[in-house]
Amino acid sequence: MDDFEAVAAFLPREDAKNWLFLPVDDYGEFTAEVADYKGIRVYEANKDIIARLKNEGKLIGQKSYNHSYPHCRRCDTPLISKALTSWFIKEQQL
Repeated sequence: MDDFEAVAAFLPREDAKNWLFLPVDDYGEFTAEVADYKGIRVYEANKDIIARLKNEGKLIGQKSYNHSYPHCRRCDTPLISKALTSWFIKEQQL
């Protein structure tokens, strides 16, 4: 969400609402929008993407950070944040 807001700050508000790049499906795999990695889980593609950036001379730097990260409470796998349009209904309190 922070990344989206950072980009949206530089777009006219009407464009920001309609601009959303979602290259990951509900299973955490890249979609056809990322053709070279289509069907590969995001975390499994990291090493290949880093190697490609190095080979193409596009990697400025690489560093690992230890930080807290959201995990599924049921299976303890890392979660991927995904911006989606949603709506909610407020029900009457009983």
